[in-house]
Amino acid sequence: MGSPTLPRLPVLISQGAGDGRPGRHEPAIREAAGRRFAPDILYARNLEQLLDALDREILAATPVVAIGGGDGTIHHAVNRIGDAPVTLAALPLGTGNDFCRSLGLAPGLEPALRALAAGTTRAIDVLEVLGRRVLTVAGLGVVSRSALQVGRWARPGRRSRPLVRVLGPYAYLGAAGARLLFEPRLARRAAVRWRVSPGADWQQADGRYYGIFLAVRPTLGAGLQLPLHVEPDDGRFEIVLVEKRPRVSVAVCLPRLLSGARVPDNLLSIHHAAEADIDWDGGSALVGDGEDLGEAAACRARLLPRALTVVAGDGWADPPAAGYDGVRPEPGARISDT
Repeated sequence: MGSPTLPRLPVLISQGAGDGRPGRHEPAIREAAGRRFAPDILYARNLEQLLDALDREILAATPVVAIGGGDGTIHHAVNRIGDAPVTLAALPLGTGNDFCRSLGLAPGLEPALRALAAGTTRAIDVLEVLGRRVLTVAGLGVVSRSALQVGRWARPGRRSRPLVRVLGPYAYLGAAGARLLFEPRLARRAAVRWRVSPGADWQQADGRYYGIFLAVRPTLGAGLQLPLHVEPDDGRFEIVLVEKRPRVSVAVCLPRLLSGARVPDNLLSIHHAAEADIDWDGGSALVGDGEDLGEAAACRARLLPRALTVVAGDGWADPPAAGYDGVRPEPGARISDT
């Protein structure tokens, strides 16, 4: 008997990801994917071309699609996938790769390639903010303004981009620290309402805050980690309020985010939520997965439980189960060996 025909795996890679030379990873990608698939690699010149190719795969009901890029590329791809029955194999080829870090698929490309070769999948929670799906952290106030500033420094073609890649999380810490120390009228009054499940009573906090994190995963800023214990499918996200305290005391605690170490209780207020409404005095820029979500004075966030199926890393994947029939699998299912 001849060997069975391997299923096709589209691998859509952002040409500008990371250092702009993603093609150097192609032999490793082909070797890992080739154990289970026939990889079909496309290098997209820009985000529009990548999303157009993804649209074609969604229309064709392709069951598994690999996306190679950074958090921004994967953010846009997941929003394009929406509720389509597509399993995402994320390949961390960007600068930050915080989503992949949170799932045991980074740092480096090797963990993601091992996961792709093993073929284990799991359904994970996604956060929706102002109608946009967010995979890691959304933010307002100093959170969003610092992230967007670093994003501008890191744009392709900017002279500052190589330096941002070298600095990694220190670029975000520097941007946030400078704003905390020098920006006038940084704190804003906000009213935050949340509930821990759709049928629970609403709770509320009112105060003056430097910023707010909305975290469905603890990772952000090219390797920073909020002091949270968040599972990929625990049915909640975390509201983290950065309290108005003496600015220096907040700034000197920022380096603790390099290791996820505990921050003094009076600096951060943390609340579990399934949905939340935030009113921010004067409005704020919003950011999600490092991407600009626009500006708003009122922000609604809600959890989408197990809304995305991904190829899973070794650190948290369930034991694999046989079979994959071309629709979104149950957690722990193994993608097809046929």
